[in-house]
Amino acid sequence: MTTAARARAGLGIAAVLVVWAAVLPLVAVTRAPAVAIGAAIDLTLTAGLAMYVLAVRGGHLPRWALTLTVAAGALAARFVLVAVGIDGRILLAVALTAELAALALVLSRLGRARRAWRAARADGLARPDALERALAATGLPPLIRRVLATELHIVGSSLSGWRRPRRDATIFTSHRTNGWTLFAGVLVVLTLVETPLLHIALVALGHPIAAWIATGLSLYSIAWLVGDLHALRHGGIVLTAATLELRLGARWRATIPRSAIVRIERCTGAPSKDVDFSILGANVLVTLAAPHEVRGLFGRRRTVSALALSIDEPERCPAA
Repeated sequence: MTTAARARAGLGIAAVLVVWAAVLPLVAVTRAPAVAIGAAIDLTLTAGLAMYVLAVRGGHLPRWALTLTVAAGALAARFVLVAVGIDGRILLAVALTAELAALALVLSRLGRARRAWRAARADGLARPDALERALAATGLPPLIRRVLATELHIVGSSLSGWRRPRRDATIFTSHRTNGWTLFAGVLVVLTLVETPLLHIALVALGHPIAAWIATGLSLYSIAWLVGDLHALRHGGIVLTAATLELRLGARWRATIPRSAIVRIERCTGAPSKDVDFSILGANVLVTLAAPHEVRGLFGRRRTVSALALSIDEPERCPAA
């Protein structure tokens, strides 16, 4: 790295630290909800924009630096909102009430959900899609069932995903090449370290309810990180005789006929954000003859003519 690149990287990091140093004491002194909301925006959007413009856009820092900045800012923003009192509790209460009501409806129609689940798995659907079909059989609205299916898949993977994944020559994993395992592990460790410290601090400041809410949210965040990693470990890019199947955990799923693939080639980064389905940077580009739909978290949809992927064995995939 050149001196100029090191200077730009240091400038990006310094800008993020300045944002944090400016907003956190202001929230601590004022404890005003409006200030906390502004601080949450600065910790995520402003800090992320500064990191991108000053350091990441020019290649002075890797893309994961932006991801880490936004993730850490979102974590801090959540604690800031909870710490000021009522806003965090109302949002949490609304979310919990909606999810409990949805789960109650699912349990009351468990037989329908079980039959739809078995039929979906027999049809070869991935677990997130099968969960969504099972929840649809209970009569849940589309948005709620998509959110609930994603959460059930992630949390379920955090509990059941510790076994060794099935591997053969047709499965190409995608979670190791850019160090996502290490990245997720560092976030889990940091969360485990700061959770009890934040809990003690909030209790000492006279906010025991906020302390338990923050602790619960932190543990849930850990479950999401672990579940996402396990879902990625057990998925990947699967080549069959007729299709290329995208099984990137709960993030992205698609089934592409092999006849629709024009070429598969090595690349350095995605040609555009719309076709980027990689984890921290693409190294393989799949070009399609016609647009195909890719399904993502919470029911998101993209229709694309190419797939930019991160594959752990990029030299073997085009040959396969």
